[in-house]
Amino acid sequence: MLTLTGKPFLTSRTGEVGSGQGTSDEALIGAIAARDRRAMQALYTRHNVRIYRFVLGLTNDSSLAEDIVSEVFIDVWRGAEGFKAKSRVSTWMLAIARHKALSALRRRSVAEIVRVPANTVKTRMFYARKRMQTSLEAAGLDAH
Repeated sequence: MLTLTGKPFLTSRTGEVGSGQGTSDEALIGAIAARDRRAMQALYTRHNVRIYRFVLGLTNDSSLAEDIVSEVFIDVWRGAEGFKAKSRVSTWMLAIARHKALSALRRRSVAEIVRVPANTVKTRMFYARKRMQTSLEAAGLDAH
């Protein structure tokens, strides 16, 4: 019998003996929906590195990637009951990760993106607006 952490575990829904190694992702999600912590541990062990690398590729920020991986698995824990099996579990988790990474990138300030102090960004924006106004006036357009 295969075991996880030396102990067999039962999926609460089916009563079948399963483990992290020989159990499908779908069976693990079913067990997670029934609040089986060992199933969650098995799913995390199986997919955390892949999700981390995927998010790191999107964000180029290792600290942010680690935070997002944690958030993804929290969402998996909370949303396992709602998993409809319209896609593979890994695809579902990567979609969650992608959404969270893109949302985090949208929240980043202009200063973080260009890696300069916020006041420098403000100064540059001030001069850019002045140049835009001058250019629009030279073209005979009203800036307002």
